[in-house]
Amino acid sequence: MDYKKRDAAIYRLWLQGTPYKDITKRYGIPLGTAYRIVHYQKQAKAKQIAPPAPVKRPENAETDAKLWQDRLTALTRAKRFLRVMHLSDIHFPYHDKSALALTYEIVAHVQPDVIVVGSDAFDLPTISRFEPDKDLNVDDWLDQITPYWRQHINALRHVAPNAALPFIVGNHDARALAEIKKLSVPRVAMRHFIDTVRADGEVYWLGDTSEVDIGNLTVAHGWKTTRHTAAATLQAYQNQRNIAVGHTHRPDFYTVRGSAYSVTCVVGGCLCQLTPHYQQGRAHTDWQHGTMLAIVDTQGHNTALQNIVYHHGDNERWAAVGGQIVRITHG
Repeated sequence: MDYKKRDAAIYRLWLQGTPYKDITKRYGIPLGTAYRIVHYQKQAKAKQIAPPAPVKRPENAETDAKLWQDRLTALTRAKRFLRVMHLSDIHFPYHDKSALALTYEIVAHVQPDVIVVGSDAFDLPTISRFEPDKDLNVDDWLDQITPYWRQHINALRHVAPNAALPFIVGNHDARALAEIKKLSVPRVAMRHFIDTVRADGEVYWLGDTSEVDIGNLTVAHGWKTTRHTAAATLQAYQNQRNIAVGHTHRPDFYTVRGSAYSVTCVVGGCLCQLTPHYQQGRAHTDWQHGTMLAIVDTQGHNTALQNIVYHHGDNERWAAVGGQIVRITHG
């Protein structure tokens, strides 16, 4: 008997709606055998159907990922320990000017090798769940945030001329990308967005990604919003990576110690207004300004992570950075 022809014929009968009991009578086979034949015929037919071609997404079609990896490789070869900062949750144009001013002083003091930028760098009031502004379209929004972003990158380049600046996407940045994709001609707006991020080649656009690996450290925007965000984030990464995240605007820190090495997650503060206008006057009393610093051992598992929390005086702001006080005065 030609079993291949038999199995194909049984499958055709099944497709035509023939009951299994009639198939078993016609071919003299047990009911379980009929089930098995139909099952494997379905699997074989599925393999013959070519999978759809992957959709080419404009935000990932052209990236600086290779340039960034080459830069990171060069840094790793030149230095065993890399200083990394993550400047998250600025939310232009709802940024806090004095918090950013203190940040630039801290960056000048630390002289990091890598500054991860983006990570809710931008806010988008057109789709804000608090107070949508239907009169502001995507092009208007891009024109609005571009000067702030250029000024920010220029300030970082001034105080840390040798730092590499990779960009990661936060949930607010992702909303902007989602809004752009709704346009009838999204590629034009996407090009505008990517050119804005790159800031004349100063920033590495890595595509629509919310995290970047630097040695044994993963810098991510974050998505956990529990009261124990650092612990929950470490658990999500199965306690295998050192993690630096933002997102919650609430500094947090947690370490899991193992027999060979420990892993730590640090959640940085924010650099935006603590009560932006779209919150309708509702203050987030647990939000706090700040950033973070990591010292990455490129030859081992260990990373030293530090939360840098900003403190307010009468006319000054200050932060402790590695035992040193960095401060600014303001009116």
